[in-house]
Amino acid sequence: SLPEIEQRFEEIEAFANIGEFIDNPVKTYSSGMYARLAFALAVSVEPDILIVDEILSVGDERFQRKCFAKINEIKQSGVTILLVTHSAGMVLELCDRAMLIDRGERLVVSRPKSVIASYHKLLYSAPERAEQVREEIRGSDGHAELSLQAEPNNVGYTPPKSTDTAIEEFYEPDL
Repeated sequence: SLPEIEQRFEEIEAFANIGEFIDNPVKTYSSGMYARLAFALAVSVEPDILIVDEILSVGDERFQRKCFAKINEIKQSGVTILLVTHSAGMVLELCDRAMLIDRGERLVVSRPKSVIASYHKLLYSAPERAEQVREEIRGSDGHAELSLQAEPNNVGYTPPKSTDTAIEEFYEPDL
């Protein structure tokens, strides 16, 4: 009904918080405004499954915190959430289970902390050791915490002490 649509529009507008730009054509939006509106639209409905693909990497910290709160609210209501990200902090904060996919292959599914350890091990391995590291990850049961020691060509790398506060942007491996 029209009143329901109008009410939902007001919620979307309030969540997106892009002010008077809400009336402008979307093609004139910045990437941040577009992402805010897209996320506001996605969470305004009552989905059975919510897919969030790197959308939370845009916007200021206040907007990201608002998104995290909304995702947690949706999660508490029993909705399945599929979060696609390279952000270890987001995985730790929002996920109960995690999956590491590399080059289109599922390497491991386990607790977020364990999967992040595997991801970091692969990410910071020397290129000539990458396949060996993939094999180690495939062979792990998902419960063993892999060592995060620096590889020889990454001597200066120090793993983050607290990945839940260190949100890092990682490279995307070639597919």
